[in-house]
Amino acid sequence: MMIISQFSGLVAYQFMLGFVATCGFALWFNVPREVLVRTCLFGGGAYVVRFVLLRMGESPAAAAFWAALFVGIAGYAQARNARVPRVLLTVPGVIPLVPGVPAYDTIVSFFQGNALGGLQNAVKATMIIAALAGGLTAARAVTMSSRPPV
Repeated sequence: MMIISQFSGLVAYQFMLGFVATCGFALWFNVPREVLVRTCLFGGGAYVVRFVLLRMGESPAAAAFWAALFVGIAGYAQARNARVPRVLLTVPGVIPLVPGVPAYDTIVSFFQGNALGGLQNAVKATMIIAALAGGLTAARAVTMSSRPPV
């Protein structure tokens, strides 16, 4: 029972981190107030999706893909309901998932003369970024319709 409550606390913490980070980017990008909370909820949800998948043993790239897919599909549904462009809901939710630590470690490794470590971190960061783009693209492909938007 204690393990479940600890895990629930970690999930709540990850949700809060994602919510706050997404809210910061959404405010920076001037997301309208009527969709601001929804945007932040998607970012928090994406953080939880990524966290749970990482805890289950998935690779960081796979976890990033599924988190971006979640944001893309949820953002599409809400953007359609709110009649706002989908990017207002999806981009701020995905930006906090960009791998800043591996990118930073890449630069540090190269400056320390550790070319192999730098390349490993660069590949890891690139795979995660590609997975984020792939998740958003897959969401777009799944939700694309043949009729023009209203």
